[in-house]
Amino acid sequence: MRRASGRSGTFLLLLVASVVCGTGIFVSSGSLAWSVFKSHQSSATVCKGCDALEFRLTEVERERDDLLVQAEHARLLGSSLRKGSEEAQSSSLEEGSEEVHSSSTGTDSKEVLTSSLAKGSAEAQREPQTLADLRALFDEELPRFQHYKATALEGERLRAERGPLKIAGFTRLWPPPVHGKGGMQYHAMHLYSRLASLGHTVHVFTTGTPNKPETHHFAVDPSTLVVKPSDPGKGNLWVHQTPSKKSGAYAVRWFASALDKFNSVAKDLPGGSFDVAHSESWAAVANSYQLGVPLAVTWHGSMLDWYRNELNQIIQNVRLKGNLPSEGNVKRLTELAESVAFETYALQSVPHHIVISDSAKSDLISADLIPESRVHLVYNGVNEENFKPLAADSPVRAAFRSKHKLLQTDFVVGCGGRLTAEKGHGQLAKAMGSILGAHRDVILLVAGTGGEGKKYEKLRDAGLRVVMVGMLGQGDLATFYASIDVFVDPYWQHHGLNTVMIEASLSGTALVATDLASSRTTIPNAAFGQTFGLGFKDDLERAIMYFKTHPDIRRAVGKNLRQRALKLFTSTTMATMYEQVLYSAVQNPVSIMALEGEVACKDAYPAMCYRKPKPPPS
Repeated sequence: MRRASGRSGTFLLLLVASVVCGTGIFVSSGSLAWSVFKSHQSSATVCKGCDALEFRLTEVERERDDLLVQAEHARLLGSSLRKGSEEAQSSSLEEGSEEVHSSSTGTDSKEVLTSSLAKGSAEAQREPQTLADLRALFDEELPRFQHYKATALEGERLRAERGPLKIAGFTRLWPPPVHGKGGMQYHAMHLYSRLASLGHTVHVFTTGTPNKPETHHFAVDPSTLVVKPSDPGKGNLWVHQTPSKKSGAYAVRWFASALDKFNSVAKDLPGGSFDVAHSESWAAVANSYQLGVPLAVTWHGSMLDWYRNELNQIIQNVRLKGNLPSEGNVKRLTELAESVAFETYALQSVPHHIVISDSAKSDLISADLIPESRVHLVYNGVNEENFKPLAADSPVRAAFRSKHKLLQTDFVVGCGGRLTAEKGHGQLAKAMGSILGAHRDVILLVAGTGGEGKKYEKLRDAGLRVVMVGMLGQGDLATFYASIDVFVDPYWQHHGLNTVMIEASLSGTALVATDLASSRTTIPNAAFGQTFGLGFKDDLERAIMYFKTHPDIRRAVGKNLRQRALKLFTSTTMATMYEQVLYSAVQNPVSIMALEGEVACKDAYPAMCYRKPKPPPS
């Protein structure tokens, strides 16, 4: 399904406010009337975060009639992808408009919910029947990704014209041996090492142990992008660990020690200062004013995204199992609602925001009311030299398929990454159980490790064709993508841009993914893959089997994905886009709030820290 998210972001804020402030929300389908009421609270109740959200609730109230009219349009129009359908889609809502209008019909609510939304999901994305259909869809998207690539090339021009930058990078985590493995730390290393390889001076500030500050020296090979430890004075990338309450954790102490180290390093640079600073998520936000240089922050996921994740989990459990929200869901939503309120406050102090997906950009502008001029879209990238298609007769591909007993006639479905609940492996295991039971020429390859792997092992133990290949290194992972027919990413996380989809795209492998935030960047229409509705097993089965029954289209989709990914999702393009944003931040400084109060941290996962306003003189 494809839906515009502008209005729905403000509707979600109303849901957040209802948890923070004890507010109830009712929508009446008969009169298209919207009412917000305050629940009765004791005089001792404190409404934490209400002030921070109050102006946004007013904005929602002004838009209520428009919102509900759009919901009606969405119900009637669906997600037609014929010529001119983009205009129809711009007035559609997030999933749920069907529930609003079916609530007063008298039909069993669970039956209406399941049948109407499942039907909408199955019909939402056009299934091309010919290669000509596919080409027409590809041509619709072509100008946009060509424009993005042209914008990225502007970074190269600015570097040649203005010379290298002195960049301060802030990140809570760094890959081993400094910290553990994880997506954000590898993104930080990939970005900062790539910038260093382009000639920029890059110093990174990260969390350390309470009593042992340490500086690590690295050398980045510009030709291979390989990062290796180096002797002091011989590297081109410095990583400074400064004291925190513990290594890998945000703390008030770390923001103070990181700022001190930043100022100390800056004094020894030519000109006595950095040109610009960059932060991975919250790592420099509390010091945005204190740094005294332009700052850009990359958001890998917002607190509002984490709030949505809980809602997505509830939706999946309703649709797959018919379950009520758990006590854990309710508790987590309450904790996150407070973080959302303080995030709303803190976001206003950030001069430049970098987002990694189209939906994240829309959310910052429409839900958090950040001026569009301060929101920059930079997709994540991976090393394009590592992920390439393999010919059908490639010896490497043949060896991999032989090792895992794959027949030439097999249709091979792959999934991978962290096998954890939020990655959606529960719904994929259910769907594959049905498919594998009915089609003996289908086999599932699972790459990765985690607790949800037991679901796939149960299918294997029942005699179905499932192969657990474990965690793969970069070389074997590239071969894995190039040896399967379709890669499925069944996640229900709202935030981020899933690396596995980028890697599969560069490998020329057809994609199937949940119709949520990340896939709306990687699969903008059916020329680049198939999407399915969250929690709808039959819809997921349909998407997978579509590629089995349309092999020519599957191969063409793989080629389309790679062609687009080479413009959008490579490490080279990512680095030059960052250059363009950082040079622009230096050239066009933005005035921000002078926050000079204390630093405060919220420990509810994921942790965040912000700076309070300076108290007025007593």
